[in-house]
Amino acid sequence: MAVCVHLAGDRALFARPEFQRDLISYDIITPHAARGILDAIYWRPGMTWVVDTIRAIAPVRNEQGEEDGRRILSLRDVGYVVGAHFELHAGEPAAEAGRHAAMFKRAIRTAPTVFLGRAGFAGVARAIDPDSVADAAAGGADIDYGWMLHGIDFAGDRRRRFFRAVAVAGVVHVPPADSPLVFG
Repeated sequence: MAVCVHLAGDRALFARPEFQRDLISYDIITPHAARGILDAIYWRPGMTWVVDTIRAIAPVRNEQGEEDGRRILSLRDVGYVVGAHFELHAGEPAAEAGRHAAMFKRAIRTAPTVFLGRAGFAGVARAIDPDSVADAAAGGADIDYGWMLHGIDFAGDRRRRFFRAVAVAGVVHVPPADSPLVFG
C-alpha cells in the first residue's frame, strides 16, 4: 500500500556518518531517516516501510551552530515529499494491508509532529495525494546529492548501506535494499 507524506520544519539535521565529531547534515532527508519517521507515525511488528522516492520541495539552506563543543551544520526551512509503501512480513495475512493503511491515515492525522533527524528539530508530517506534488519538486532540477545513507542492517552485522542519490527532475528514486546500486 503506497503513501505520500509531506514533511516540513524550520530546522533539520540528517547527520553524515563520516563526520565523527561534528554534526554535518546531508542536503536532503535520507531514506533511513524517512523510514524512522514513518515508523514513528505508524509501526507494527508485521510490516516494514520501504521508501521509494524523495522530493525536496524547498531549496537547500544551511545554518551553522555549535552544541557541546561540536560544530553543527544543519538545514533551514526544509520541505520534503516522501513516497513509500509498506511490505508485510511472511505469515502476515495480505488482508491486513487495508487495515494497516487505514490505521496509518488515522495515526498521521492525530500525531503529526515528528523529529527531522534529531530531537529538538521538530517538524510536521501530513499525508497528501501523490498527484498534488507532481510538479512541486524544488525547480524540478537534476541534482547529484552524492553518496547517501540508505540504511543500517540492524538484523545482521549493523553495517551501513549507501547509494548514489541523484535527483532527476527533482525526484530521488531510492533503489531497493537488495539492488546492486546499494553498496555496503
